[in-house]
Amino acid sequence: MRRSQVNEAVGLEQEEGSWSWETKAELKDGRFGREAVEAVGYRGELCMVNVKGNALKEEAVYNVEMDKWENMPRGMVGGSNRPAATMDEDVIYVIVEVKGCLRKYDDEKDCRVKVIELEQLRSAEQIAAGRRKICTVSAKGESIIFMLLIIKQTCKPSIYTK
Repeated sequence: MRRSQVNEAVGLEQEEGSWSWETKAELKDGRFGREAVEAVGYRGELCMVNVKGNALKEEAVYNVEMDKWENMPRGMVGGSNRPAATMDEDVIYVIVEVKGCLRKYDDEKDCRVKVIELEQLRSAEQIAAGRRKICTVSAKGESIIFMLLIIKQTCKPSIYTK
C-alpha cells in the first residue's frame, strides 16, 4: 500500500511529502524511558508514571502546548500505583487496590478524593472512563464493574462476575 493510500484510509488529506517529523522537547531522564509506563491525557498534558506497585515512582508531565516537560504535582503521583484513566481528559480516576477504592484527582487541593469503595475493586487491573461511565476489569477478567457517575461524582455500580 502506498503512503497516499494509507493517508486516504485514515482521513489525512495532505499531499504526499507535505508532512514532516517535528523535534520535541527531550525527556528529562533517560532512565525513565527504559521502564514500562502508564500514561493518561489530562487537560492538554500527557501524564506518565513508571513502575507499577508500591515501589518508588518516576513521573513526568509533558505540556503539549508549551512543548516542555514538567514535574508532576505531588498529590497526582501519590496513589498512582495502579490503573488510571481520564474522563474526557478533565478528571483523572485511579484504583487504589489495597482499599478497593476508586479515587479522583482534585487539582485545587492536589490530592486524591474517594469516590467509592468496593471489595471487587481490589483486584482491578484495567480501567476506562468516558461519557460519565467508568469500567474496571479484574485480574483474568473474573469481574467487570460498570459505574455510572451521578451528580457530584457519586457512583452507582453494576458488578458482573464469571
